[in-house]
Amino acid sequence: MDKNCEISISYMFHEINKLFFENIKNETKMIGINPTYRFIFMVLSQNKDGLTQSEICDLVHLKKSSVSELLHQMESEDLIIREKSNLDNRKTIVKLTCKGKSLDKQIKGVFKKYELLLSNSLTYDEIENLLSYFDRFKNALKGGLENDKTNI
Repeated sequence: MDKNCEISISYMFHEINKLFFENIKNETKMIGINPTYRFIFMVLSQNKDGLTQSEICDLVHLKKSSVSELLHQMESEDLIIREKSNLDNRKTIVKLTCKGKSLDKQIKGVFKKYELLLSNSLTYDEIENLLSYFDRFKNALKGGLENDKTNI
């Protein structure tokens, strides 16, 4: 593959990601939500039974200290609650409050708006192809990471 093509693929991923999340950040700010919370909202809304702080860190790809500070802020704004696990008393589970769930719906609306903007620029077949390409890219990168680990 031509080196220019490789560079343009990575650059386009970067640009699209940057523009997409810049729009999300601006809109969440306008509705009064700390834009950094969006990642935590996303993982908590997908896990109705809650998550531990370590699980949140793994899923949002942020450092433990960053997640800890964000959770502290979210708790002070009554967006999350922390409670002891029923299964393991040593673990603390983080869940969205009613207020947090309400804001989560607004955040999902913002994401939906931009996902529709993107999907409306393609035909159904183009979307299917794009998703297939993304899946192949993801698998190639996962394979690359696994190969790098075995070479260490």
